[in-house]
Amino acid sequence: MGRNGQFLWRIILCTLIFGCSTSTNKEIKPHENLLPVQIERAVTINPKTENELQKKKDEQLKLVSGLFKPSIEVLKEDGKIKLSFYLQNVSGKEQQISYGSGQKYDIIIYNEQNEEIYKWSINKAFTQALIVRNFIQDDKLNFNEEWNLKDNKGNLVPPGKYTIEVKIMINLKSETTNQDELTARTICEII
Repeated sequence: MGRNGQFLWRIILCTLIFGCSTSTNKEIKPHENLLPVQIERAVTINPKTENELQKKKDEQLKLVSGLFKPSIEVLKEDGKIKLSFYLQNVSGKEQQISYGSGQKYDIIIYNEQNEEIYKWSINKAFTQALIVRNFIQDDKLNFNEEWNLKDNKGNLVPPGKYTIEVKIMINLKSETTNQDELTARTICEII
């Protein structure tokens, strides 16, 4: 290849390089004129298998009853309400229970209009940890707490009847517990 051939190749190469790299002043919008794409899964399940899976799922979601018995006792003392409450394993066998955090219970108090006026857990911080333990047959989880007769805003509550509800915050490893079995309620009157 002679000098003229090399020169011609250089001109073509420069034209290609510079010609391809020139840009216009037109602003390019990255998603302009794009239409949404719908993707459908092409997986089908045998109807018999699908029914079996649904039955298993429904069985797992059934509420288990007859495992626990909650109880609460109230004592009025020195301008406070002392609460003593427990949850007893009445299932007839050992249960494996778990807590999702350091919060093992909550106390909610309602006025005569059934409005929540006090919640024990408000403004409290709890550790996030999975705590698993065995709950022996007929054993009790015992708790004590007191209510200073103030609402969530820190005001003394007026005289009247109040519903005190205590919820024990446990879970079973493989079943869903009926929440009524984990909740104790009582009514107290403040004069």
